[in-house]
Amino acid sequence: MKPYKAVIFDFDMTIADSEAAILHCLYLTADHFSYQPMAPEQIRPVIGNIPEIMLEHITGEKDPEKLREMKNWYRQISAEKMSGMITFFPGVREGLKRLQGAGIRTGVVSLKLYELMRVPLERDGILPFLDKIYGLDQVAAHKPDPEGLVRMAAEFNLEKGEVLYTGDSLVDQKTAENGGFDFAAMLLGATSREQFLRSGPMAAAFSSFGELTAAVLQDPA
Repeated sequence: MKPYKAVIFDFDMTIADSEAAILHCLYLTADHFSYQPMAPEQIRPVIGNIPEIMLEHITGEKDPEKLREMKNWYRQISAEKMSGMITFFPGVREGLKRLQGAGIRTGVVSLKLYELMRVPLERDGILPFLDKIYGLDQVAAHKPDPEGLVRMAAEFNLEKGEVLYTGDSLVDQKTAENGGFDFAAMLLGATSREQFLRSGPMAAAFSSFGELTAAVLQDPA
């Protein structure tokens, strides 16, 4: 893999093991609005999307007003419960620290609200090793629009070719492609290597954060 001066990450299922937290809040929301629960394996492909997409998927609801009402309730319950349930994948803190130590800029561009990321990142001592974080509430156009990536690269004073975007979903891959950024797949979510290969360009694929760190630093140690 070629050298990069910055690595920007998605949050859910890329650096954060948030599946259980998201499922819990989705189930609470579905139950509150009297929808039948869906099996976890049926929900996993949409985890990390905006709430409206996840809620439409698990309930089958199409009415925009009803989805907006459910989204607001989901966000309320997420603010109360989600941050405390989020954990981080092995090697994330150490890897980000190594990347920063090597002079590589680091950031997050996610469909998650900023505060839902900041709280667990700060709690686990990871926040100091991220230079920038853009949540859903900090961009005018969300992924797969590349606004967040373009803005962050500009703030890092880097060209697109010097920045690698890493994520676990086809939405992340499309975001990188739309912005002209290289993409690396993190195989910790529901999307397989084969699905990424069929969908679009991919510079690399990793099964752990440690693998990514070693590849970016071009150091297997």
